[in-house]
Amino acid sequence: MKTAELNLSYFKAGDDFEACRKGRTLASALIRHCEHLKAASAKIMRLHDAMPKRGVTIHGDGHMILVSGPDKWIAEMVDAGILDETY
Repeated sequence: MKTAELNLSYFKAGDDFEACRKGRTLASALIRHCEHLKAASAKIMRLHDAMPKRGVTIHGDGHMILVSGPDKWIAEMVDAGILDETY
C-alpha cells in the first residue's frame, strides 16, 4: 500500500479568483477561473476512471487529499501526472 497526494489547482476560492483577475478584464477573469476549475475537475475524473474497484482509500484533510492504494497503481497515477508523491 502506497500513498500519494491529489493536488488540485485551487486553494481558496477568493484568492484563486483574484489570481485570475491579474491583468484581465472581469469577463476574461471569470472565464479563466472556470478553466481553472475545469482542469481540477478533469484531474478528479481521470483519477475516478483509473481507480480500481477495491483497495483504494481517499482521505481529505485541510488543504490536501491523500490517496492510498496498491503500489503499482499509485506509481502509475504519479507517472501519469494525476497524483504527486508524498515525502
